[in-house]
Amino acid sequence: MSTKTTLPPRLLTTEEVAEILRVCPRTLRRWVRDGKIPTVRFVNTGSGRVLFRHEDVTAFVNASLYIAPEKE
Repeated sequence: MSTKTTLPPRLLTTEEVAEILRVCPRTLRRWVRDGKIPTVRFVNTGSGRVLFRHEDVTAFVNASLYIAPEKE
C-alpha cells in the first residue's frame, strides 16, 4: 500500500517577510493586526508565534502592485 505524503507550505517568519517586502517588522505587524495580510498561527503551543505562508505573501505583493503607465 502506498501512502502519499504532502509537504506543508513554506512558512516564513515576520522578519523574513519584512525583509522581502522591505518594510519594518513593526509595519508588517500592523498590517497583520489590520487584516491586510493573512497569517498562520499554531494553536495549543502557547508560543503565539506568527508565521506567513509563502503563497500568501506572493498574493499580497501581486495584489499591491501598481505599474504606472509609460510616458510617451
